[in-house]
Amino acid sequence: MWNGSLPQKGTSNFPFSSVNGRPKFTLRSVKEMRKQVQKERCTKIMLTKCKAVCHLYDKVQLAAAKMLDAEPAIFQFECNVPILCNDIPANDLNLPSETYTTDFVLHYDDGHTAVREAVFRSYLSRPSVAEKLELSRRYWQQQGISDWGIIIDKEDTNHEES
Repeated sequence: MWNGSLPQKGTSNFPFSSVNGRPKFTLRSVKEMRKQVQKERCTKIMLTKCKAVCHLYDKVQLAAAKMLDAEPAIFQFECNVPILCNDIPANDLNLPSETYTTDFVLHYDDGHTAVREAVFRSYLSRPSVAEKLELSRRYWQQQGISDWGIIIDKEDTNHEES
């Protein structure tokens, strides 16, 4: 659980390394509660409250990231955080044993942490999406984070069906 302070450079907890004085980020092709390896279009964007390049895979994720970046109560957020399914067997939810990620882990100014998944409204009726969202909710609940929610698009937003 986040303790309200950021890891210091040069410590084992610092998530980034540098090459020739420039930050080096590893490319993890990940998507909201989706398989970790993706073969889709990816928008890469730097936001002020996210310390790494955000890899965003659809319009609702992009809109959510921009909205979270503008939220004054949020101190920092992370995109595409891997869910380690060792604690929650994926076969409980009829999901293939893949590595999944959650869209956003939010760190607020008051010290509490929250999780948000970004999903198209039309996808909510899909059983596989419901199972992935349930996996995310259970995982973060086991990690001690009870502030879990879903960000959905507006009803009139057009998007590509996959």
